Amino acid sequence: MMSSSVRSKRLAWMVLLLMMLTGSAQTLWMAAPVVMAQDEEPAAEEPAEEKPAKKAKKGDDKKEEAAHTEESFVWWVIKTSGPIGAVLLGLSIYFVNTATRLFIELRPIVAMPPDLLEDI
Repeated sequence: MMSSSVRSKRLAWMVLLLMMLTGSAQTLWMAAPVVMAQDEEPAAEEPAEEKPAKKAKKGDDKKEEAAHTEESFVWWVIKTSGPIGAVLLGLSIYFVNTATRLFIELRPIVAMPPDLLEDI
């Protein structure tokens, strides 16, 4: 078993390392947002013969755009959570691991030593 001072030093180093890793990851992932302008509608009206053909194309384009813009909920959560989500995911995995390990280590012989049971 490790002493409490060794554990606290190890925990302090882990927290420091995690903070440094998070800070460096944020600076790498942060970038200027991309700005896109919309095209203006043409001022001149087109002849009536060409309009139906364009409408059919616009409908096809909308279907294609809808197919390309659909994304799964999981991917959306990953993109929107960013580096904070990665830190939270890492912490949750760590704490689930710790809780599982503690439940496995908590045996009846440890929780209720035979000597103590005899005294009681």
